[in-house]
Amino acid sequence: MTDNGIIPDYYLGIQYGDFDGNIVSSSNFDTNHDIKGCKLNKIMSNGHSSAWCASSSDQNPWIQVNSNKKLLITGISIQGRADSNEYVTKFRVLYSNDGINFLNISEFIGNNDNKTIIKRTFPIPIYATFIRIQILEFFGHPSLRFDLHYIPDDIPEIIKNKI
Repeated sequence: MTDNGIIPDYYLGIQYGDFDGNIVSSSNFDTNHDIKGCKLNKIMSNGHSSAWCASSSDQNPWIQVNSNKKLLITGISIQGRADSNEYVTKFRVLYSNDGINFLNISEFIGNNDNKTIIKRTFPIPIYATFIRIQILEFFGHPSLRFDLHYIPDDIPEIIKNKI
């Protein structure tokens, strides 16, 4: 539910694999700790990590999703790495409609542990095609699982205008 209490928001579907192939990152720790692990609630399987983990040498780690169309994005949920005590403690969310020029949405406080899902609602919903999560501070290693929250197109405009 959005913070206004009127309109329900929904997970975009990253955790269900709906955007496989549309996620990129600034770096990956290795092939077992890459973007395939970024799905909320993912657990370790076949030696593949339960989170996206940036390279140790990446000074500005980020991960982004391309939805291929403008969506009304309302927030984000993040979680740390399930198979290790690693998590993001502070992050910034940026958006773009061309994948080149990004604007800041806000900075957020992240997790206190590696298992809990925390939801952060944006100050205002954003119509965007690209969302980038930039890790600012972390515990252990820059690692996360995430999904975005959005309001579907089929919500009537009269209700959307009450946001």
